[in-house]
Amino acid sequence: MEDHLSAANNRIIIGLVILAVELILVIFVSLAPESMDLSVEQAIKAGIEEEVQLVGPCEQGVNCRLPDCFCSTFEHHMSRRDIPQMVYFAFDDGMTAEAARHYRRLFRTGRRNPNGCPISATLFVTDKFTDYGALGDLYRHGFELAVHSVTHKTLKTGEEVRKEAVAERDNIVRLSGINPKEVVGWRSPSLISAGDEQDSVLKELGFTYDISLTYTRSHMNESEPWPFTLDFSWPFRCHIPSCPNQTHRGLWEVPVNSMRDYRDEFSCVYVDGCVNRPHNVEEAYNYIMYNFRDNYYGNRAPFGFNMHYAWLLVPENMKAMDMAIRDMLKHDDVYIENVKNVIEWMKKPTALVNISSFEPWTCSRGNDEFVNENYQKALELYTEAISVEPDKDEAYSHRAQAYIKLEQFKDAERDSGKAIELNPKNSRAFFRKGTALFHQEKYAAAKECLQIGLSLNNVDSSMKTLLQKCEAEIDLCMSEQSQGSSKISIGTSSVSPSTELGVNKAAPKDEAGPTVTSSSNSSSAITMPTGPRTRYDWYQTETMVIITVMIKKVQKEDCHIDINEQSVSVCIKLPTGTDYTLELDLAHKVLPEKSMYKIMSTKVEIKLKKAEGVRWTMLEDDGTTSVIKQATVPMDTQPESDQANRYPSSSHYTRDWDKVVTNITKEEKDENLEGDAALNNLFQKIYGDGSDETKKAMMKSFYESGGTVLSTNWKEVGEDKVEVKPPDGMEYKTWET
Repeated sequence: MEDHLSAANNRIIIGLVILAVELILVIFVSLAPESMDLSVEQAIKAGIEEEVQLVGPCEQGVNCRLPDCFCSTFEHHMSRRDIPQMVYFAFDDGMTAEAARHYRRLFRTGRRNPNGCPISATLFVTDKFTDYGALGDLYRHGFELAVHSVTHKTLKTGEEVRKEAVAERDNIVRLSGINPKEVVGWRSPSLISAGDEQDSVLKELGFTYDISLTYTRSHMNESEPWPFTLDFSWPFRCHIPSCPNQTHRGLWEVPVNSMRDYRDEFSCVYVDGCVNRPHNVEEAYNYIMYNFRDNYYGNRAPFGFNMHYAWLLVPENMKAMDMAIRDMLKHDDVYIENVKNVIEWMKKPTALVNISSFEPWTCSRGNDEFVNENYQKALELYTEAISVEPDKDEAYSHRAQAYIKLEQFKDAERDSGKAIELNPKNSRAFFRKGTALFHQEKYAAAKECLQIGLSLNNVDSSMKTLLQKCEAEIDLCMSEQSQGSSKISIGTSSVSPSTELGVNKAAPKDEAGPTVTSSSNSSSAITMPTGPRTRYDWYQTETMVIITVMIKKVQKEDCHIDINEQSVSVCIKLPTGTDYTLELDLAHKVLPEKSMYKIMSTKVEIKLKKAEGVRWTMLEDDGTTSVIKQATVPMDTQPESDQANRYPSSSHYTRDWDKVVTNITKEEKDENLEGDAALNNLFQKIYGDGSDETKKAMMKSFYESGGTVLSTNWKEVGEDKVEVKPPDGMEYKTWET
């Protein structure tokens, strides 16, 4: 009996000791949070962060302090009337050129937040189908670029996350020409997280935030949680496993807020994922705005429209979203920002009254002026930005482009070189330096720059085209040299015109003006212009076709240009006293009253307003030729039928730049695709070439079947809902909410 009593007493004593220790720990934590934080910091430095758990609940200002820690909450400590309603758009997956056109329309230049800066969005990028050139253009338009993996497959371990995150971030940086420090966001494929392993890897790789974990509202009027750091793990129900259970200090988590469908019956995390889909513009508009207003008049937590670009392919959806963005911006306290900028505000909450001076939300007005073709003003603003941040490569690269537009090519060469020095992976800086060197006729140096640029971004068609031109110019110079030209230099602008048939090759090289000689084959005198070789080039935007005639120092009174609905006539008196004429029968119609031309120091630029918003595949109509004349020198020794689209030159070695561009396009088109790439390319072609009914059928069948059916027959799928048809041996399931 005594033994039993002794054992019982021992158990009681041990229990009392444990309770006393727990009480001491609670008192210690409440009285000395700084000491507890210090021990955690020491543990982190020792490399054992995953084993450290913060004791007790998160208390803002006590054991969690901004800018490095923020507790999960449904109510911000700042007064609601002082909080800007932040709205972010997060688009997932591959970024095609077609998607870019839709994004540019929704986030067009004229749309601005109340502080006067452009609205923005975040693109979570996967590798497949991504046009990195267009992606870089959107970045320069103000979009944030973030990582969504390379393959879009489910990543189950930290090492899988590491491999995909590093590879796709490198793709974005290398192929879009941006600073790696700008890529700080991650979203897991299909919103399936790898849990604690994923967050540990993201923090190690320097990512600022993750936006993969979902929070689902059960009804409208229910509040959304604010973004928070994972210092105290994920505190909500884990809707899509796996969620983190450990501490990941300083890593921000942006909960993927849910949408309520337009009937307020079901929730969905993606705009395009709700069961009850809108059928017209009114329903789509109400769907978007009901969710926005619910949050706007609620707790003012940042509200996200998480979506895939395909939803915008439905014209009614696109129109509704366009209208919704317009109406959101009518509020003077609504800011459409990218996710990175939302996190910046979370780190340093700033009241609406002071928001105009909140540095992370200020904008580069230089980009706005550049887009509006005010290049001199843009140059001044870029210079101002460089004075504030002298180590930012993008500022130098932007200013280099402004110098190019102003035809100050030596300055452009200097600035792009500085950008390369600051960021050797900036492919756009190599492109701009190559452009500046090309215009100075330093073709070999330009070629070297472009080759490096293409090694960083081998999908940039503009860079490929310019490289082809450089190689053609070098070939031309070498050909002239082999014909005995008196003065050839590939690296500088000192390239003299070659001699033509019937011209004495021993003509005096120092004589000014035209050279008159006698030919052994003809008794007639031939006038040989000694001015620079003349050529023209063209490119296009969505609304304009721009023709550039490369003649320097043209006087206004010596230039006569006539623009008609489907033709352009150019006549310019050259410094040699001869006339240069160019006659073009255009492939498509233009609007003469909205077209113009501009005389610059090194060229004449003709801007033609497109009558229709179509992409021109060629400048001139099929079967026609450009009638190009210059002085009395034969243009070429080839048959007349071979002179279509050739650029005028004092050399008998001419280059067909239109053919160069066509060859590059053909090479890209003829590239052999295999496996999924070939199949998806086929689907894209069917969709692109299809009628409106075909497109509607493909969209409806794909959405309603959960991606298991793709039909082109509208009569077959137009009346009833398309049923889910999973592959044999597989079962279709939905996530429980």
